[in-house]
Formats: sequence, structure tokens, C-alpha cells
Amino acid sequence: MRVLIIPLLLLPCAATAQAPAAATSSWEAAYDSAGEETRHGTVSRTFAFATQEIAGRTVPMLLAQEIRATVRSDREGVEGRVRTTAYARTGRTYGRVLWTVDVPGNEAGLADDLYWVQEPACCATQPTRRYFSLRTGRPLFHATSAVAGIASDMDEPRRRVAFLGANGTVQSPAFRGVRGAVGILQLIVDDAVRQRVLITATNPAMEMEAPLVGVIVGSERAGGRSRPVSTVWLRFSDSREARIPVRTAGLVLARATMPAGFAARLLP
Repeated sequence: MRVLIIPLLLLPCAATAQAPAAATSSWEAAYDSAGEETRHGTVSRTFAFATQEIAGRTVPMLLAQEIRATVRSDREGVEGRVRTTAYARTGRTYGRVLWTVDVPGNEAGLADDLYWVQEPACCATQPTRRYFSLRTGRPLFHATSAVAGIASDMDEPRRRVAFLGANGTVQSPAFRGVRGAVGILQLIVDDAVRQRVLITATNPAMEMEAPLVGVIVGSERAGGRSRPVSTVWLRFSDSREARIPVRTAGLVLARATMPAGFAARLLP
């Protein structure tokens, strides 16, 4: 077998005692004895900067990312792996390792105080992102939807919602034996999943793709002042919507509005 490897790019960065000073990306292709290509792939190495509040201090961070993606002629889809190390700045260098993530995936990126890695989809599955704490590297949740923030007062914990579709690359145990499972709506408070709501369809063929997720922000008066209140909406592929209010205690299923053919129940 003949393998061709070509370096693509050299990215300079501030040299440090521990963090890499440069990142070289490359692509490769392999051929059999007949000259037919058997695989091709890329190795993408990049840097990203971030800033997080850690232990009451503002910490500048450098993320060194390596993303490997391979396509093989004898199978469908993309094989990938992401390895990322986060370094904290110490003086003039990024000399302290905060965390390392090494998981399957072919894309990665930053989203506020989250770091995500996306597993590629194949056939009828949806790409699924695994979210980590940007401060600690701890895995938090999986989602097939974009993460949506929920408005709150300054003295309240940060809240957001995300949806994990039943046809994603990650399968929750809650889907086992459930007829018509569409997916799980997750309420994330700070760095923990506090509530999970299983969404089902009475006709399994009714809904194949996970819904879009968003938040409608309104207001109500309480204690002589106005405060934000939110409602989570789920828009299914046929444009129908479900709406679930959110209050301080969490998602209020008793006041949810579900389209015909869909149901929601709280998971333990």
C-alpha cells in the first residue's frame, strides 16, 4: 500500500514551556497495488483563545486542537477523533494544563462557556454534539439541537435548554423500549442537567428529525418588580410547535402545549 502525506499549514503562536508553539496540518491518501484509493483524510491542528472565570479569577486560556478525519472507500461516513488540550496563561506563557479532551468526532468549537465536539452522522442518523465545561473539561451533555439560553436575573444560576434526538449518534437509555421516541429536552442549570423531558409521537413515522429548539422571553411582575419569564418552543419538521413554560423550579409540563400526536413526560 502506498501512502501520500502532504503538510498544509504552519500556524505560529506564542512559544511556551508546555503549550505547542506551532501547529502543522496535513492531508493524506492511501492507494492499493492497483492504484485505487483506499482512504483519504486530514489532520487539522489549530489554536483558539478563550477567557473564563475560574475560582474567582479571570483566566486567559489557549486551546490546542487536533482533529483527525478519515474517509474509507469500503465504508460509509467519516471516522474522526478530536484531541484538545486547554492551557492557562501563567505570566507570559501558557504553561499550565487545565484539561484534555480526547473523544470521537470530526468538528469542534467554542460556545460561550462550553466546548463542543461533534460526532459525524451516517445514513439516517443526525450529527450529535458532546458539550464540555470550558473551565474544567468535564463532559456535561449531548445534543442534536443548538443550545438555547433562558433569560434570568443576575443573581440566578445560568440556565439553558438543548435537545437530544432519538436518531442522533448518541442513544440515551431512556429510548430503549419506547415506541415513537422523538428525543429528550434537557434543562441545564450551570454545569448540570437538572431536568429531562421525553418527547414521544403516537405515530413513529410522524417525526424522523429532532425539532428545532428556541426560547421566547416575556415578563411578569413579582414582588413589585418586573422579571423575565421564558417559554421553550420545539418546532417539528412539519412546522408544528410545542411550548413548555419555564419557571424558577424548572420546566412546567402541566402548562405545556403539545401538538396533536405528541406527548411529553418527565424522566427520573
